[in-house]
Amino acid sequence: MNSQKEIHYLKETLVLSVRKSFWASKDCELFPNRLYTKTLIPAPGHFGSSRNPINNFTVALQGYLYFLRNRPKLIIIGSSSKVGPWFTRFKKRGLLSNTKILVIGQGYLRDDQLEFVEKVIVYSRGEISLHDPKYCEKYEFMPLPADGDFDSITNISNGDYIFSGGGAGRDFTSLIEAINDLNVRLNIITFSKKSLNFSGYVPRNCKILWRIPRQEFLEHMAESKFVVAPLQEGIQPHGHTTIVQALRLGKAIISTRNASIDDYVTHGQEGLLVKPGDIYGYRKAIIQLTNNHKLRDSCQQNAIIKGKELSYSAYANRLIKCVQEIIQ
Repeated sequence: MNSQKEIHYLKETLVLSVRKSFWASKDCELFPNRLYTKTLIPAPGHFGSSRNPINNFTVALQGYLYFLRNRPKLIIIGSSSKVGPWFTRFKKRGLLSNTKILVIGQGYLRDDQLEFVEKVIVYSRGEISLHDPKYCEKYEFMPLPADGDFDSITNISNGDYIFSGGGAGRDFTSLIEAINDLNVRLNIITFSKKSLNFSGYVPRNCKILWRIPRQEFLEHMAESKFVVAPLQEGIQPHGHTTIVQALRLGKAIISTRNASIDDYVTHGQEGLLVKPGDIYGYRKAIIQLTNNHKLRDSCQQNAIIKGKELSYSAYANRLIKCVQEIIQ
């Protein structure tokens, strides 16, 4: 139960975000003051609704008008909403008086804008190294919460197929080539042929499904033997959503070294890690997790333990603690 002191802090906080994932959940309702980005101009693809400058200017203006009326002590700029730079401009020009700013998952902020925020929450410690060392104290790592309604998933089992999914930063080509002629079934769920990025022959033991509702995606994952997240190399966060969903479901994971997921998967504990683009490495890991039941069971147990840290409620508690530290 939240103390009166916590509730007081939260009443003095404004959340600006896109209404999705944690920010649309019941756990987010602990923050009573929330403004969500309105989709005035829907646009698909890279220039999507949450990235459209007009949509983001609208919520930035709403947020500033809220500030003028209520003078919150803290403004939280939530994930996926590109309004952070607007508020660093407001702060730079002295338009936010003593109000502090907490930015979440906004890697596009320039280093010169970090001077005007109190804290930036990142979902990968490696991301911090991309920025000027003098601003390192501005960053705080917080595990990404697993996106989805996990309480409604009733069938979590070791099925007869392995699962892979997601979109950006995937190396499905290496995975598809790795399972060719193996006595395993692979189900891939991705957005489109572009995100699949595979032009060769799809083997008979590989089934590809295109974009489906999130809950259906999770149900496919829940019924799999284990999850493979083949990622491209890089320290910019990518693939985390699929990784934390798999952990939340207690699935052993095969993924990629040097791909910004070190904070979530340790080789030999929650799963196995393979060198980027190593077709033989993926093949060997798949055979190992398929045949070594003791190893797979151990990874699943470790995944269950790690997954408990990745719920919306756990994320809300961490966020509340961060808010208290900033405001007090």
